[in-house]
Amino acid sequence: MNLVAAIANLRFRWAAVRELNLLDAGEVDALSRDVGLSTERLKQMASYGDAAGGELPRLMRALNLAPERIERRYGNVMRGMSITCSICAKTHHCRRDLDRGQTFAVRSYCPNLEIIEALKSATRA
Repeated sequence: MNLVAAIANLRFRWAAVRELNLLDAGEVDALSRDVGLSTERLKQMASYGDAAGGELPRLMRALNLAPERIERRYGNVMRGMSITCSICAKTHHCRRDLDRGQTFAVRSYCPNLEIIEALKSATRA
């Protein structure tokens, strides 16, 4: 990511957090209930920006798993994995490893890997 893109992403993230902070506590609680997240998790995800979790579909495709198909068949599982990916501390490592085609490296730290492997087995059966 170049400097201009990094600054734009940071500004977007700040704007999302500002918008959330403009809501009163009741509105934030209602929003978090609507999306099925705790208030803390909702705020955390907002602070990560709209690209958070973008690595999951890339990883799934690299491991020969179609994210669109999984979304249709196992929507709740995909949603949970997306949330986990969105707040993962290893996002930068994951993005770098995927850019390099090193899915073997991702296997050592991805918190979704067990579920991805189970989904691969389930879709083969």
